[in-house]
Amino acid sequence: MTLLMRQEIDVRCSRRTPNAVKLRGTWIDISDIFDIWRDVGRWWLGEREKTFYRVQVSSGGILEIYRSAGRDQWMLYRIYD
Repeated sequence: MTLLMRQEIDVRCSRRTPNAVKLRGTWIDISDIFDIWRDVGRWWLGEREKTFYRVQVSSGGILEIYRSAGRDQWMLYRIYD
């Protein structure tokens, strides 16, 4: 089961790759990146391209996060149970 979030979050990066996320006020390390992909979105509505990451955090959870092209804003998109 998954939970769709679409919530802005803080992400720490090393060489443009996410390595930690801040959830509920606590920084949690990203222990693995399972997948990376790009989505062009609804370009006809002015949406920017997004780079998605499916990651495992050190607490064991799996998240999908993304960053829109040209913006320094990260979003938590989905949490996997």
